[in-house]
Amino acid sequence: MSPFKSSAGRSLGKLIEGFKSSTIGQGFGAGSSTSADFELATVKSYSTTGSLVTTHLYTRDSLLNGITFNTVGYYTINFGAFTNGFDIRVWTYGGGGGRQSNGPGPGNGGAGNGVTGKIAVSSSDSNTDFTFIVGGGGLSAGASPAPGGFPDGGDATYNAHGGGGSSRFSKNEISFGDRDNASSVYHLIGAGGGGGIGYTSGGGTNDGRGGYPAGQPGGGYYPSDPQCYGRGATQSGGGVGGPAGRQPAGQPGGKYSGGNSGTSGGGAGGGGWYGGGGAGGYYATGGGGSGYIHPDVTETQGMNGSPVTRATDSPSYPAPGFDSNGHSRGDVDSDTITGAGGANGMVCIQVV
Repeated sequence: MSPFKSSAGRSLGKLIEGFKSSTIGQGFGAGSSTSADFELATVKSYSTTGSLVTTHLYTRDSLLNGITFNTVGYYTINFGAFTNGFDIRVWTYGGGGGRQSNGPGPGNGGAGNGVTGKIAVSSSDSNTDFTFIVGGGGLSAGASPAPGGFPDGGDATYNAHGGGGSSRFSKNEISFGDRDNASSVYHLIGAGGGGGIGYTSGGGTNDGRGGYPAGQPGGGYYPSDPQCYGRGATQSGGGVGGPAGRQPAGQPGGKYSGGNSGTSGGGAGGGGWYGGGGAGGYYATGGGGSGYIHPDVTETQGMNGSPVTRATDSPSYPAPGFDSNGHSRGDVDSDTITGAGGANGMVCIQVV
């Protein structure tokens, strides 16, 4: 029975309890003690075009357990009014590059990268919107060009996959329109993996993982092409685009931007702090983006996936609800922006 007596109170009670079955955020874990004295946090989720989709209220206790968000899009979280400062631990995992199943060869893209850290929330942050983004997996070039995963994966052509989009958290209010502005400051960024393509069994090593501090280069070039895979991004710059093979060269990655592939083939670069380079054509995979950890974040760790296209959990700070089959995979083939399933990234927030 609801503890609220009025009809308005009962409606609010249902909204508060909605997180238990929400596909937007799920609670996990056993919780912890904290000085946090806020009562409710408001999370607003927006589509990849910036339209408000849902508004959810989360109790303090649910955030002590940790809430995982894995629906692609832009979000804000506001902890409401509070007096005591507290800490939150955040995990961000970028989207995977995605697997292209047309043609022989592995076809896999790179897995998304994860980063985690503890962020101090002070009394001056009362009633302030924080911003986070859940990155999408790279999409298939069934329709050319293949879009990269939201918000910043590179685009691909000719039976390749777009790069995975990065997942981000900022203790600042960053508008939807400014999300990829080079001056926007994020505190944690999980990088996207480079996009995959078929016909890549002839040489090189399939990789393209997003990574911290640097993304991995792509690989898997076809024998008739040179080593035209995209290169991985670093902390200071985007990955170099793959050179031309039998088709044009790929484009370099940039700040919050994965590089596009060549105009006639190649996987695209993953997004991130800096984006990975797009591959040249025909056949090679894109480079992984680079993750990022702001200097103000403490107790940090970067989680780079394995070359077998799976993300990995933090050994020191395990994420509530982590599932290596459930997100950031580089071996998922999809052609819908929200249907990449296990290729999509995730963000988890826990009050500690």
